[in-house]
Amino acid sequence: MFIHPYHNTYIGKLLKCLDMDISYNAARGDYLYANTKGSLKKVLDLTGGYGTNLLGHHNDELTNHAINYLNSGQIPLSDQLSIQKYPGLLSEKLNDVLSRHTGKSYYTLFGSTGSEVVEIAIHHAFLEWMKRIKKLEEVQTVRFSYGREVHFREVWIKNWLKIKSAHPVIIAHCSAFHGTSTGARSLMGDEERREKFRGLSNIKSVFIDDRDTDLEGTIQKRVAENQIELTVFTRIGDNIETCSYLLSGDYCRE
Repeated sequence: MFIHPYHNTYIGKLLKCLDMDISYNAARGDYLYANTKGSLKKVLDLTGGYGTNLLGHHNDELTNHAINYLNSGQIPLSDQLSIQKYPGLLSEKLNDVLSRHTGKSYYTLFGSTGSEVVEIAIHHAFLEWMKRIKKLEEVQTVRFSYGREVHFREVWIKNWLKIKSAHPVIIAHCSAFHGTSTGARSLMGDEERREKFRGLSNIKSVFIDDRDTDLEGTIQKRVAENQIELTVFTRIGDNIETCSYLLSGDYCRE
C-alpha cells in the first residue's frame, strides 16, 4: 500500500515491513475490517484503542446515546464558561464511589487524553509536595523563629535554594508508555525516545521493574538515593538547635 510521505512515515514503513500496512474501512466490536485483494478481511483489534476502546468499536449503547444527545440540541462541547452540569454530576458520582472506600472527599479534574491525565498527575504531585514543604517551613516558623529571626531566615533561604535546584524525581515502570507530551515522555521506558528531549524537562526518572522479587525494597532504595538534605530547627532539652532533615517521597506520601 502507498505510504503517504507527509504523515507518520516512520510507523508506515514499520507496518510495511511487518506486512501490516493496511487502511481499515470498517469496525465492529473487537474487530477491524479491511478490503484486501478484493475481499473483506476481518482482523482482531488488540491495540487500536487501548483503554479508550474497552467496550469495542461502535458499541450500540454508546453510539445511540451519542446520536440522541447530538440530536437533542444540547451542548456537547465549547461550554467552558459555565458550571458544566454533566461533568459536575459525574464528579459527584466518582467522589461517592471513592469516598466509600477511603472516607475522604475528592475533586475531579478531567483530561481529554491519557497523556494529558499523566501531566495533570505530575503537576498535582509536585504541587502537593511543594505545599507540604511550605507547611514544614510554616510550622518551623511558628515554633522556632522568635528571637532568632535572622538565623532562621538564612537557614530557610539555603533550604529553598536546595529545593528549587533539585530535579523532581518520579519513579516509573521500565516498560511504561505514558504519552509524548513533555512530562509524560520523561517517564517513558524507551530510553531512545525519552532522551532525545531530555533537555526540555527537569524531571529525573527512576525506573523499576514489577518483576523484581524485592520491589518494595528497590523502591525504598531509590527513594533513599534521591533525598534532599535540609537544615531544620529542633528542641533538644532547653535548647533550640539545628539538625539535618532528609526530605524525600516518604514525606510526600504522609
